[in-house]
Amino acid sequence: MINAGELDKQIMLQKKTSIPDGDGYPVDTWHDLGTVWASIITTGGREFYAAQKTNAETTAVIKIRYRRNITQDMRIMYGRRIFEILSIADPEEKHEELLLGTKELI
Repeated sequence: MINAGELDKQIMLQKKTSIPDGDGYPVDTWHDLGTVWASIITTGGREFYAAQKTNAETTAVIKIRYRRNITQDMRIMYGRRIFEILSIADPEEKHEELLLGTKELI
């Protein structure tokens, strides 16, 4: 059972859609699906060198109430922070909460 006090941050769930531009070519855009309450637990971070620059990556687990329609092709917005969903877990298959394994896009 989720303690309502744990879910102290509002996040926006988004899904990618393709919309044709003026020339008929698809352009990917993100569509807001809704705001939900969540807790965000940062689980780690690292720096790595790629494309001739230093990059940072932060991983986090985001806990929300159970929702049937969450998929890995969605993302999460928290303020200006953007999280890519890497995994979705339903602890003990109780359909009470979801644990979303994420990577922050920086």
